Amino acid sequence: MHTPALAAAALLALLAPQAQAAARYSALDITPAGTVSCQPAAVNGSGQVVGTTMLSPAGPARGFVTGPNGVGARLVDTLGGSHSRLQGLNDRGVAVGQASVAGDTAEQAIVVAAGASVPTPIGQAGRSSYATALSAKGRVVGGALDPTDGLYHGFLTSGSRYRPQSLAAGTTPMGVLADGTVAGAIDQPGGGSRAFITGPDGQGMTLLGTLGGHTTFALGMNKSGVLVGFAGNADGSAHHAFVTDPGGGQLRDLGVPGLFALAQNLNSKGKVVGFYTDDWSRLYAFVATIGGTWKTLDSLVTLPDGATLTQAWGINDAGQISASGSDGRCYLLTPLP
Repeated sequence: MHTPALAAAALLALLAPQAQAAARYSALDITPAGTVSCQPAAVNGSGQVVGTTMLSPAGPARGFVTGPNGVGARLVDTLGGSHSRLQGLNDRGVAVGQASVAGDTAEQAIVVAAGASVPTPIGQAGRSSYATALSAKGRVVGGALDPTDGLYHGFLTSGSRYRPQSLAAGTTPMGVLADGTVAGAIDQPGGGSRAFITGPDGQGMTLLGTLGGHTTFALGMNKSGVLVGFAGNADGSAHHAFVTDPGGGQLRDLGVPGLFALAQNLNSKGKVVGFYTDDWSRLYAFVATIGGTWKTLDSLVTLPDGATLTQAWGINDAGQISASGSDGRCYLLTPLP
């Protein structure tokens, strides 16, 4: 999709005053040493960050976990294959993601203990699966291919053995609370998807509202059950970042600009992070409040010459943000005193 030059110029004019604002974050490059590019994911209360890094331009990819405040990083092994990826992390330093098995015939959901580099598989060996998030108590959500119907079903684990409990077909869980409340999206029979939230222990499912379109997708959830994600408009020409009331209540537009805006995550204080774009030629990472006040992160931090922040992935209760740069590096942003 293309935007007329006049509209693009107006957007840049809108952003210019923000870009001149005083820096309010420090930026630490947390790309693991010896790797060429990376993409961060969750950040926990200690400022540890997980993500995926490339060992060479052509791969393979390896999951990584940093130390507190983004210092140092360890790479995570595979399940006998060539690559691993990490996406979720809790305050105990336990991480989840997926890793390839021998021969790279499948990727399987994994959990990585605090301080460890060797992953533990979740679920049935050899079955394609992935893990996206885990709760403070270690309950993991993700999805697994069910050979009986050929569809991916969401799952929720309980107990120390990480035995997955299957959720409905077509569900993509993206967040989980300590009581087993799950949020994510479920495929719809007529196409598109609907964001959902369950009750405790994954029981029941409530579909969220829409912004008039056929697609809503919940990507993050805080301890109060406030959800964020993206939702399409009536004719599908745009997707907007959304936020809900606690417990997955009323869904509303977050008010971030762009033809495509996505809210990736939020903390318990109601700070939201994500990105937006108008024509995909450039992405803008943002931080916002659930009330809709927002700023580009580039207006609040200084990066190396020529680099901009393109996506924000996670935010902890101290306000630390994991973000991607246009230079292919991973950054941890920490609020200045």
